[in-house]
Amino acid sequence: MKVIYTEKIVKNIIDECDPEGDVYKLFDKYQKSEKELRGSFESPLKNAEEVLDRIYMVNSKYNTRYKKENIPRLAEIIFKRLKSEGFLQNEPPNLASDSKERFAEYITQILKDLDNEGLHKPYSLVTKFHHFSFPNSFVMYDQWVARSIQMWAYFSFEDRSNEYENFTYERIAHSSGAGYQGMLDFYVNLFKVAPAGMAEVGELSNKLTNKFGFRISALDLVDKFLWNCEGDPKWLGFLE
Repeated sequence: MKVIYTEKIVKNIIDECDPEGDVYKLFDKYQKSEKELRGSFESPLKNAEEVLDRIYMVNSKYNTRYKKENIPRLAEIIFKRLKSEGFLQNEPPNLASDSKERFAEYITQILKDLDNEGLHKPYSLVTKFHHFSFPNSFVMYDQWVARSIQMWAYFSFEDRSNEYENFTYERIAHSSGAGYQGMLDFYVNLFKVAPAGMAEVGELSNKLTNKFGFRISALDLVDKFLWNCEGDPKWLGFLE
């Protein structure tokens, strides 16, 4: 794997968090709605009713279009999994090499539970709810983020090895959540390849939290950058 493209992404995230950068401008532009949504997740989850209310809010905010009549059952399944994993008593650890497999299995199991009941699998909604609940642990699936990760892999794995397949759009976007592991691998790789740069991203997330008045994590800054690039290699900084 060519690490230069990972390093480029981290550098460009830092640059785009400048007041003249696109990441900064996105948080500024949507400050009111971001504060409303993220503010509702600041207190720890305590019961099933809170899980239900917050899923409704995410579904409405992001227009993920999950059927309202199915949301109560989705909330029940998630609440059950949160309890069994102990995430209601103690927040999950930060995303790292020793937690990514656990988080990937956790998300896919929720989607499998829904599938077993003949319900649609709202992959994006499930990951978004968990990210806003635990912003240092889970990442959000989004098609534009997935396309940016695929473009990174296209440049980073010239030999198109088996590892490359974990980062293809088709894999990451699969509604079963089978590609969520690839997303987590990508994010963890940023911290491994560019630890100093990601430490700076973490510092920037704290500064932007203070600036805008709502919680912003390092994972949020990565997400906003990838989403805004829409998989375009020039915007990702891979082409001059």
